[in-house]
Amino acid sequence: MNSQKLQDESNIVNFKADNVQGRFRLGKRKLVALLSIVLIVLIVIGVFLWSKNESNIAANNKKNADKLAYESTLKQAKSYESALNLAGESKVLQDYLKTNPPKQYQYTPLMDLASIAYNQRKDALAISYYKKAETASGKIQEYDVVGIAVAAQAEGDKKTAISYYKKAIKLTQVQPGVANSIDDYKSAIDYLEGKP
Repeated sequence: MNSQKLQDESNIVNFKADNVQGRFRLGKRKLVALLSIVLIVLIVIGVFLWSKNESNIAANNKKNADKLAYESTLKQAKSYESALNLAGESKVLQDYLKTNPPKQYQYTPLMDLASIAYNQRKDALAISYYKKAETASGKIQEYDVVGIAVAAQAEGDKKTAISYYKKAIKLTQVQPGVANSIDDYKSAIDYLEGKP
């Protein structure tokens, strides 16, 4: 009987061991499948982050290229200005603007072109550049408003000049600048209106 009991216990132990191994094999397969899924998800996330990083690098390179082109253009234009070569300065600035740079890099070249046009007594062209500069900046600034007023006055367009001098007065009150500016603008309006 002892041998029978030992045999029965041995069978029970073997059954339990087989059962445990079966579960372990099944668990092993599940584990491999789960790890495979996790690995695939990590690869997808890695590819996504890598491509996003590449896009950011490309965007930063574009921004840097835009800034370098802007700075190079202004430096070249200033060298022409220093040599009193307004035609050369104007050409450099116009060529740059033809490349359609971002708005943030258009204001200064447009203001410089307006100044050149005004100094050459091309008042209508100066007004055009001042208005483009105003559009490029996205806000009305005292310099472009006064530029339009002065060029319009030189062109003989009293109505536009007065209108823009009034805008300049409002801007100067909102954004305090030189204390004499408001008095200068009021004097210009009085002159244009024929007041002593």
